[in-house]
Amino acid sequence: MNHYLTGINSLRLPSKSNRESTAISLFSGGGGLDLGLSLAGFNFKYANDEVQYYCDTISHNFSDCVAEAKDVKDLKGQEIKELIQSETVSLIAGGVELEIHNAN
Repeated sequence: MNHYLTGINSLRLPSKSNRESTAISLFSGGGGLDLGLSLAGFNFKYANDEVQYYCDTISHNFSDCVAEAKDVKDLKGQEIKELIQSETVSLIAGGVELEIHNAN
């Protein structure tokens, strides 16, 4: 394992008692932004991406987070609040689409 991955693997999420700020994530990808914001104290309860295996990764790494593979245009705020059983959301995080560019 390289130096960077060793450092990432040594990070620990804050305990639940310190994480009161509920967050949701859109265009989540594999959850990298969610991880960083979780380390800052946000508690992600919902994540969305169109790609199922990205959602599977999030579900594996964030056991309390509902991850849905769904077109963002079909999402409704009230449905998400009911799904996560929360009336308040402190943060809506949105990742940007990353495209792989061919150097040829």
